[in-house]
Amino acid sequence: MRSFPHHFIVVCCSAIVLSMMSAFSIQPENASSVLPLPTIPAPDPASLIEGKVVRILDADTVLIRIQGTTKRYQLIGVDAPQYDPADRTPQHFAIESKRFIEQLLLFESVYIQFDPVSDRDPAKRLSVYIFRAPEMTLVNLELVRQGYAKHDPRFGSLYLDSFEYYHNFAKQLSRGIWDPNAPSHELEPYPVESNPTQETQPTPSTTSTPTPIVTPLSTPTTDSSQTVYITKSGKSYHKEGCRYLSESSSSTTRDKVKSTHKPCKVCKPNG
Repeated sequence: MRSFPHHFIVVCCSAIVLSMMSAFSIQPENASSVLPLPTIPAPDPASLIEGKVVRILDADTVLIRIQGTTKRYQLIGVDAPQYDPADRTPQHFAIESKRFIEQLLLFESVYIQFDPVSDRDPAKRLSVYIFRAPEMTLVNLELVRQGYAKHDPRFGSLYLDSFEYYHNFAKQLSRGIWDPNAPSHELEPYPVESNPTQETQPTPSTTSTPTPIVTPLSTPTTDSSQTVYITKSGKSYHKEGCRYLSESSSSTTRDKVKSTHKPCKVCKPNG
């Protein structure tokens, strides 16, 4: 039997150990690139509920019209920064997250899927998974993947592997909310359909940026003594009934506030 030098055996053993260590070690920053991509079983649209998004309240709260009835829905598995139009210091990336989902969903046809465990979260709010028609993009997951929201695993039982995977993926790439140095932007009012609970509105053409139908709230006038309405903290003046008015609004004339306030871009008080 042939014998090998002692130092040769030591070198071979060391090489084998190093090779095994290399095979089983994964650098944290590269984890998403080596883990297998999760698969999302696309549900049959016939088993889902079809509707149309008519308003975005914030990145994880939308109004959907289904057969003439409009209801508020929360996106399951999504923890997005909350947007409040009256807040002068919004949460980090709240504006960008709201704008992203507006561009993705507003006036679009969607399918909604309830979680088999419950159709409501602990706050008794209707909660759903939303698929944008016709390509069946899972919007809840897209918000997480693009870094516009974190994954909240508490209230959903579906697609958990995918949510966890893309939550870590966006975090590793410092996308969106994971980038502490991301710039903040002001959010211009996005147009909405008037009377979103009614079915009398004609359906906009199915383009990427459909034009909403906005019904004037009063007869246009250019009279400088026209009565307008302002809020305590706002910098715009509005027509009566504008959705940006609060209970603390007060009436004045356009002539008195035209040097300190700007006309609202939604209700257009200047006609």
